[in-house]
Amino acid sequence: MANMKTEFMALWDGFSTDPNVRVMVLAATNRPSELDEAILRRLPQAFEIGMPGRKEKAEILKVALKGERVEPDIDYDHLARLCEGYTG
Repeated sequence: MANMKTEFMALWDGFSTDPNVRVMVLAATNRPSELDEAILRRLPQAFEIGMPGRKEKAEILKVALKGERVEPDIDYDHLARLCEGYTG
């Protein structure tokens, strides 16, 4: 992890050296408390997206299982209820 952070920081510093280059960095994590302060300072905005509700979880499961062999009468809503506390 330390090597990845070092490489990320070195590449990030290179972004700011050319005034003609526009770079958009998107990052996502489910562990915001573990983000490094140096990286957070370089990201100008942060948006927190809350946990999906049961309906959204059912839709996530449908997408994740698309193309898989599942029973035709699978109850995605029931599966979503079993995923309480999980993001998807």
